[in-house]
Amino acid sequence: MKPTQSSRRAVRAAPVKKPFRVSWTVAAILCVLGAALLGFSIFQMTRKPEATPQQASGDKELQRLQAQLDTAEAELAAAKEKNKPARTEYETLVADNKEMAERTKAREAKIKEHEAFNRKRITDAQRKLESIKNREEQDTASADKLAAQREEAEKQLVKFQEDVVKLREAVVTITSSGGTIGTGFIYAGPDGPLVITTNEVAPADAQLAVRVRTSADGKKAKASTVKARVLLADKETALSILSLEKTDEIKGTLFNEKFIRDGLAGERVYEIATQVIEGVPMEFSIFDGTISATNRKHDKRTVLQVALPINKGSIGAPLITPDLKLVGVMLAAVEDLERTSVAVPAKDLLKAIGRLPKKP
Repeated sequence: MKPTQSSRRAVRAAPVKKPFRVSWTVAAILCVLGAALLGFSIFQMTRKPEATPQQASGDKELQRLQAQLDTAEAELAAAKEKNKPARTEYETLVADNKEMAERTKAREAKIKEHEAFNRKRITDAQRKLESIKNREEQDTASADKLAAQREEAEKQLVKFQEDVVKLREAVVTITSSGGTIGTGFIYAGPDGPLVITTNEVAPADAQLAVRVRTSADGKKAKASTVKARVLLADKETALSILSLEKTDEIKGTLFNEKFIRDGLAGERVYEIATQVIEGVPMEFSIFDGTISATNRKHDKRTVLQVALPINKGSIGAPLITPDLKLVGVMLAAVEDLERTSVAVPAKDLLKAIGRLPKKP
Protein backbone atom coordinates (compact mmCIF):
# COMPACT_ATOMS: atom_id res chain seq x y z
CA MET A 1 0.00 0.00 0.00
CA LYS A 2 1.57 3.25 -1.09
CA PRO A 3 1.78 6.19 1.30
CA THR A 4 -0.58 8.97 0.71
CA GLN A 5 0.26 12.61 0.49
CA SER A 6 -1.21 13.33 3.89
CA SER A 7 1.03 10.74 5.50
CA ARG A 8 4.17 12.23 3.89
CA ARG A 9 3.35 15.54 5.36
CA ALA A 10 3.00 14.04 8.74
CA VAL A 11 6.51 12.58 8.53
CA ARG A 12 8.14 15.79 7.53
CA ALA A 13 6.53 17.68 10.33
CA ALA A 14 8.08 15.47 13.07
CA PRO A 15 10.65 17.41 15.26
CA VAL A 16 14.49 16.51 15.09
CA LYS A 17 16.41 15.82 18.33
CA LYS A 18 19.80 17.67 18.76
CA PRO A 19 22.99 15.75 19.95
CA PHE A 20 24.38 16.21 23.46
CA ARG A 21 27.21 18.76 23.64
CA VAL A 22 29.64 19.36 26.60
CA SER A 23 30.80 22.90 27.17
CA TRP A 24 34.44 23.91 27.28
CA THR A 25 34.27 24.84 30.92
CA VAL A 26 33.13 21.41 31.97
CA ALA A 27 35.91 19.80 29.89
CA ALA A 28 38.59 21.92 31.51
CA ILE A 29 37.37 21.07 35.00
CA LEU A 30 37.46 17.38 34.20
CA CYS A 31 41.10 17.61 32.88
CA VAL A 32 42.27 19.40 36.01
CA LEU A 33 40.65 16.82 38.28
CA GLY A 34 42.25 13.95 36.26
CA ALA A 35 45.73 15.50 36.46
CA ALA A 36 45.41 16.02 40.21
CA LEU A 37 44.33 12.45 40.70
CA LEU A 38 47.31 11.17 38.61
CA GLY A 39 49.82 13.30 40.51
CA PHE A 40 48.51 12.09 43.85
CA SER A 41 48.79 8.47 42.72
CA ILE A 42 52.45 8.97 41.63
CA PHE A 43 53.26 10.70 44.94
CA GLN A 44 51.86 7.80 46.87
CA MET A 45 53.84 5.36 44.84
CA THR A 46 57.21 7.17 45.15
CA ARG A 47 56.89 8.29 48.78
CA LYS A 48 59.34 6.38 50.99
CA PRO A 49 57.42 4.64 53.63
CA GLU A 50 58.50 5.24 57.15
CA ALA A 51 61.03 2.68 58.35
CA THR A 52 60.03 0.19 60.97
CA PRO A 53 62.32 -0.63 63.95
CA GLN A 54 63.30 -3.92 62.35
CA GLN A 55 64.26 -2.16 59.11
CA ALA A 56 66.35 0.44 60.95
CA SER A 57 68.28 -2.32 62.78
CA GLY A 58 68.95 -4.12 59.46
CA ASP A 59 70.32 -0.95 57.88
CA LYS A 60 72.80 -0.47 60.73
CA GLU A 61 74.01 -4.07 60.42
CA LEU A 62 74.47 -3.58 56.69
CA GLN A 63 76.51 -0.44 57.28
CA ARG A 64 78.69 -2.29 59.81
CA LEU A 65 79.36 -5.12 57.37
CA GLN A 66 80.18 -2.62 54.61
CA ALA A 67 82.68 -0.91 56.93
CA GLN A 68 84.31 -4.29 57.72
CA LEU A 69 84.47 -5.03 54.00
CA ASP A 70 86.16 -1.69 53.29
CA THR A 71 88.62 -2.32 56.13
CA ALA A 72 89.46 -5.79 54.73
CA GLU A 73 90.02 -4.37 51.24
CA ALA A 74 92.29 -1.68 52.69
CA GLU A 75 94.28 -4.33 54.61
CA LEU A 76 94.54 -6.45 51.44
CA ALA A 77 95.80 -3.45 49.46
CA ALA A 78 98.35 -2.72 52.20
CA ALA A 79 99.49 -6.34 52.13
CA LYS A 80 99.87 -6.21 48.36
CA GLU A 81 101.87 -3.02 48.65
CA LYS A 82 104.06 -4.62 51.32
CA ASN A 83 104.75 -7.71 49.18
CA LYS A 84 105.41 -5.64 46.07
CA PRO A 85 109.20 -5.02 46.71
CA ALA A 86 109.85 -8.74 47.06
CA ARG A 87 108.15 -9.37 43.72
CA THR A 88 110.12 -6.50 42.06
CA GLU A 89 113.41 -7.92 43.36
CA TYR A 90 112.54 -11.29 41.89
CA GLU A 91 111.67 -9.72 38.59
CA THR A 92 114.96 -7.78 38.71
CA LEU A 93 116.86 -11.02 39.31
CA VAL A 94 115.07 -12.66 36.38
CA ALA A 95 115.87 -9.64 34.18
CA ASP A 96 119.54 -9.72 35.27
CA ASN A 97 119.76 -13.42 34.49
CA LYS A 98 118.19 -12.82 31.11
CA GLU A 99 120.60 -9.97 30.38
CA MET A 100 123.51 -12.14 31.51
CA ALA A 101 122.32 -14.93 29.23
CA GLU A 102 122.13 -12.48 26.31
CA ARG A 103 125.62 -11.18 27.10
CA THR A 104 126.93 -14.73 27.28
CA LYS A 105 125.32 -15.50 23.94
CA ALA A 106 126.78 -12.35 22.38
CA ARG A 107 130.21 -13.20 23.84
CA GLU A 108 130.01 -16.74 22.44
CA ALA A 109 129.06 -15.30 19.05
CA LYS A 110 132.02 -12.89 19.26
CA ILE A 111 134.33 -15.76 20.22
CA LYS A 112 133.08 -17.76 17.23
CA GLU A 113 133.61 -14.73 14.99
CA HIS A 114 137.20 -14.34 16.29
CA GLU A 115 137.80 -18.06 15.81
CA ALA A 116 136.54 -17.84 12.22
CA PHE A 117 138.72 -14.75 11.64
CA ASN A 118 141.77 -16.50 13.10
CA ARG A 119 141.09 -19.60 11.01
CA LYS A 120 140.88 -17.38 7.92
CA ARG A 121 144.16 -15.69 8.85
CA ILE A 122 145.80 -19.04 9.39
CA THR A 123 144.45 -20.29 6.06
CA ASP A 124 145.64 -17.13 4.30
CA ALA A 125 149.05 -17.45 5.95
CA GLN A 126 149.28 -21.08 4.87
CA ARG A 127 148.32 -20.13 1.32
CA LYS A 128 150.86 -17.31 1.34
CA LEU A 129 153.54 -19.66 2.61
CA GLU A 130 152.56 -22.16 -0.08
CA SER A 131 152.69 -19.38 -2.68
CA ILE A 132 156.10 -18.29 -1.43
CA LYS A 133 157.27 -21.87 -1.52
CA ASN A 134 155.94 -22.30 -5.07
CA ARG A 135 157.52 -18.98 -6.07
CA GLU A 136 160.82 -20.07 -4.59
CA GLU A 137 160.55 -23.30 -6.53
CA GLN A 138 159.66 -21.34 -9.67
CA ASP A 139 162.50 -18.91 -9.01
CA THR A 140 164.83 -21.84 -8.55
CA ALA A 141 163.51 -23.38 -11.76
CA SER A 142 163.72 -19.98 -13.49
CA ALA A 143 167.24 -19.49 -12.19
CA ASP A 144 168.14 -22.95 -13.44
CA LYS A 145 166.45 -22.17 -16.74
CA LEU A 146 168.21 -18.82 -17.01
CA ALA A 147 171.49 -20.50 -16.14
CA ALA A 148 170.83 -23.10 -18.81
CA GLN A 149 169.88 -20.38 -21.30
CA ARG A 150 172.97 -18.38 -20.38
CA GLU A 151 175.10 -21.47 -20.77
CA GLU A 152 173.45 -22.21 -24.10
CA ALA A 153 173.96 -18.60 -25.20
CA GLU A 154 177.61 -18.81 -24.21
CA LYS A 155 177.95 -22.01 -26.17
CA GLN A 156 176.29 -20.39 -29.18
CA LEU A 157 178.56 -17.37 -28.83
CA VAL A 158 181.64 -19.58 -28.69
CA LYS A 159 180.39 -21.50 -31.70
CA PHE A 160 179.60 -18.24 -33.53
CA GLN A 161 183.07 -16.93 -32.77
CA GLU A 162 184.53 -20.12 -34.18
CA ASP A 163 182.25 -20.19 -37.24
CA VAL A 164 182.22 -16.50 -38.15
CA VAL A 165 185.93 -16.69 -38.99
CA LYS A 166 184.90 -18.69 -42.03
CA LEU A 167 183.24 -15.58 -43.44
CA ARG A 168 186.37 -13.42 -43.33
CA GLU A 169 186.93 -13.92 -47.05
CA ALA A 170 183.22 -13.40 -47.83
CA VAL A 171 182.97 -9.88 -46.31
CA VAL A 172 184.72 -7.20 -48.36
CA THR A 173 185.52 -3.51 -48.21
CA ILE A 174 184.44 -1.36 -51.17
CA THR A 175 186.61 1.62 -52.04
CA SER A 176 186.78 4.37 -54.60
CA SER A 177 189.39 6.98 -55.50
CA GLY A 178 188.28 8.90 -52.39
CA GLY A 179 188.82 6.01 -49.97
CA THR A 180 186.55 3.56 -48.17
CA ILE A 181 182.89 4.11 -48.92
CA GLY A 182 181.17 0.97 -47.65
CA THR A 183 180.97 -2.76 -47.07
CA GLY A 184 179.82 -5.65 -49.23
CA PHE A 185 179.89 -9.43 -49.26
CA ILE A 186 180.65 -12.09 -51.86
CA TYR A 187 177.75 -14.19 -53.06
CA ALA A 188 178.16 -17.39 -55.06
CA GLY A 189 176.17 -16.46 -58.16
CA PRO A 190 175.08 -18.78 -60.96
CA ASP A 191 178.04 -17.65 -63.14
CA GLY A 192 180.65 -17.01 -60.46
CA PRO A 193 181.27 -14.83 -57.40
CA LEU A 194 179.32 -11.57 -57.14
CA VAL A 195 179.68 -8.67 -54.70
CA ILE A 196 176.47 -7.46 -53.03
CA THR A 197 176.09 -3.98 -51.56
CA THR A 198 173.59 -1.07 -51.77
CA ASN A 199 172.83 1.59 -54.39
CA GLU A 200 174.28 4.26 -52.11
CA VAL A 201 177.68 2.51 -52.05
CA ALA A 202 177.65 1.41 -55.70
CA PRO A 203 175.54 3.53 -58.05
CA ALA A 204 175.20 2.44 -61.68
CA ASP A 205 178.09 4.48 -63.11
CA ALA A 206 180.57 4.07 -60.24
CA GLN A 207 184.24 3.14 -60.69
CA LEU A 208 184.99 0.89 -57.71
CA ALA A 209 187.53 -1.46 -56.24
CA VAL A 210 187.01 -4.24 -53.75
CA ARG A 211 189.47 -5.20 -51.06
CA VAL A 212 189.28 -8.98 -50.86
CA ARG A 213 190.95 -11.26 -48.33
CA THR A 214 192.68 -14.18 -49.98
CA SER A 215 193.32 -16.09 -46.75
CA ALA A 216 191.76 -16.08 -43.31
CA ASP A 217 194.63 -16.96 -41.02
CA GLY A 218 194.22 -14.15 -38.52
CA LYS A 219 197.29 -11.95 -38.36
CA LYS A 220 198.75 -13.62 -41.42
CA ALA A 221 195.68 -12.87 -43.52
CA LYS A 222 196.45 -11.54 -46.97
CA ALA A 223 194.30 -9.14 -48.96
CA SER A 224 194.27 -7.76 -52.47
CA THR A 225 192.34 -4.99 -54.19
CA VAL A 226 190.33 -6.05 -57.24
CA LYS A 227 188.54 -3.79 -59.68
CA ALA A 228 184.75 -4.19 -59.75
CA ARG A 229 182.02 -3.27 -62.21
CA VAL A 230 178.36 -2.57 -61.38
CA LEU A 231 176.19 -5.14 -63.16
CA LEU A 232 172.89 -3.98 -61.67
CA ALA A 233 171.80 -1.09 -59.45
CA ASP A 234 168.29 -2.29 -58.64
CA LYS A 235 166.06 0.64 -57.60
CA GLU A 236 163.24 -1.57 -56.33
CA THR A 237 165.37 -3.39 -53.74
CA ALA A 238 168.08 -0.66 -53.30
CA LEU A 239 170.71 -3.39 -53.87
CA SER A 240 173.67 -3.25 -56.25
CA ILE A 241 175.38 -6.30 -57.74
CA LEU A 242 179.03 -6.06 -58.78
CA SER A 243 181.29 -8.37 -60.76
CA LEU A 244 185.00 -8.73 -59.98
CA GLU A 245 187.77 -8.45 -62.54
CA LYS A 246 189.61 -11.42 -60.99
CA THR A 247 188.10 -14.20 -58.87
CA ASP A 248 190.86 -16.80 -58.97
CA GLU A 249 192.06 -16.17 -55.42
CA ILE A 250 188.59 -16.29 -53.83
CA LYS A 251 188.38 -19.75 -52.27
CA GLY A 252 186.79 -19.36 -48.84
CA THR A 253 183.20 -19.81 -47.67
CA LEU A 254 180.82 -17.61 -49.65
CA PHE A 255 177.23 -16.65 -49.09
CA ASN A 256 174.73 -18.52 -51.26
CA GLU A 257 171.02 -19.18 -51.52
CA LYS A 258 171.17 -21.73 -48.68
CA PHE A 259 172.29 -18.98 -46.28
CA ILE A 260 169.23 -16.81 -46.93
CA ARG A 261 166.13 -16.82 -44.73
CA ASP A 262 163.61 -14.36 -43.26
CA GLY A 263 164.51 -12.45 -40.13
CA LEU A 264 162.26 -12.65 -37.05
CA ALA A 265 161.24 -9.80 -34.76
CA GLY A 266 163.19 -10.04 -31.51
CA GLU A 267 165.88 -12.21 -33.09
CA ARG A 268 169.52 -11.63 -32.18
CA VAL A 269 171.63 -10.63 -35.18
CA TYR A 270 175.18 -9.56 -36.02
CA GLU A 271 176.46 -6.95 -38.45
CA ILE A 272 179.89 -7.62 -40.01
CA ALA A 273 181.19 -4.37 -41.43
CA THR A 274 184.18 -2.21 -42.18
CA GLN A 275 184.08 0.53 -39.56
CA VAL A 276 185.89 3.74 -40.45
CA ILE A 277 187.52 5.48 -37.48
CA GLU A 278 189.28 8.77 -38.23
CA GLY A 279 189.60 7.75 -41.86
CA VAL A 280 191.11 4.37 -41.04
CA PRO A 281 189.07 1.34 -42.17
CA MET A 282 188.62 -1.30 -39.43
CA GLU A 283 187.71 -4.38 -41.43
CA PHE A 284 185.58 -7.24 -40.17
CA SER A 285 184.12 -5.33 -37.19
CA ILE A 286 181.26 -7.23 -35.56
CA PHE A 287 178.30 -5.55 -33.84
CA ASP A 288 175.42 -7.37 -32.18
CA GLY A 289 171.81 -6.21 -31.93
CA THR A 290 168.19 -7.23 -32.34
CA ILE A 291 165.61 -7.12 -35.10
CA SER A 292 162.99 -4.69 -33.76
CA ALA A 293 160.45 -5.13 -36.55
CA THR A 294 160.17 -6.80 -39.95
CA ASN A 295 157.57 -4.58 -41.66
CA ARG A 296 158.84 -0.99 -41.45
CA LYS A 297 158.59 1.38 -44.44
CA HIS A 298 161.62 3.26 -45.79
CA ASP A 299 161.47 5.12 -49.11
CA LYS A 300 158.33 3.12 -49.97
CA ARG A 301 160.18 -0.17 -49.36
CA THR A 302 159.42 -2.78 -46.71
CA VAL A 303 162.56 -3.13 -44.59
CA LEU A 304 163.80 -4.57 -41.30
CA GLN A 305 164.21 -2.24 -38.33
CA VAL A 306 167.36 -3.21 -36.44
CA ALA A 307 168.77 -2.08 -33.09
CA LEU A 308 172.28 -1.65 -34.50
CA PRO A 309 174.53 1.33 -35.24
CA ILE A 310 175.44 2.19 -38.80
CA ASN A 311 177.90 4.59 -40.38
CA LYS A 312 179.16 5.29 -43.84
CA GLY A 313 181.63 2.44 -43.76
CA SER A 314 179.08 -0.17 -42.64
CA ILE A 315 176.42 0.50 -45.30
CA GLY A 316 176.00 -2.66 -47.39
CA ALA A 317 177.22 -4.97 -44.60
CA PRO A 318 175.64 -8.42 -44.25
CA LEU A 319 173.23 -8.95 -41.33
CA ILE A 320 173.55 -12.52 -40.06
CA THR A 321 172.17 -14.70 -37.26
CA PRO A 322 174.23 -16.70 -34.71
CA ASP A 323 173.99 -19.73 -37.01
CA LEU A 324 175.42 -17.63 -39.91
CA LYS A 325 172.12 -17.26 -41.81
CA LEU A 326 171.84 -14.12 -43.95
CA VAL A 327 168.67 -12.16 -43.07
CA GLY A 328 169.45 -8.67 -44.38
CA VAL A 329 171.74 -6.05 -45.89
CA MET A 330 172.40 -2.87 -43.87
CA LEU A 331 170.81 0.07 -45.70
CA ALA A 332 170.68 3.29 -43.66
CA ALA A 333 170.47 4.83 -40.20
CA VAL A 334 167.10 6.00 -38.81
CA GLU A 335 167.06 9.72 -38.13
CA ASP A 336 166.42 10.88 -34.54
CA LEU A 337 166.86 7.33 -33.22
CA GLU A 338 170.20 6.42 -31.70
CA ARG A 339 171.59 2.97 -32.54
CA THR A 340 168.71 2.20 -34.91
CA SER A 341 169.02 1.26 -38.57
CA VAL A 342 167.08 -0.32 -41.40
CA ALA A 343 168.14 -3.25 -43.55
CA VAL A 344 167.00 -4.73 -46.86
CA PRO A 345 165.45 -8.20 -46.28
CA ALA A 346 167.81 -10.91 -47.56
CA LYS A 347 165.15 -12.48 -49.76
CA ASP A 348 165.07 -9.27 -51.81
CA LEU A 349 168.59 -10.24 -52.94
CA LEU A 350 167.11 -13.20 -54.81
CA LYS A 351 164.78 -10.80 -56.64
CA ALA A 352 167.70 -8.56 -57.63
CA ILE A 353 169.78 -11.52 -58.84
CA GLY A 354 166.82 -12.61 -60.91
CA ARG A 355 166.93 -9.24 -62.73
CA LEU A 356 170.58 -9.62 -63.81
CA PRO A 357 171.06 -9.41 -67.58
CA LYS A 358 171.56 -12.79 -69.15
CA LYS A 359 174.95 -13.57 -70.62
CA PRO A 360 174.94 -14.14 -74.40
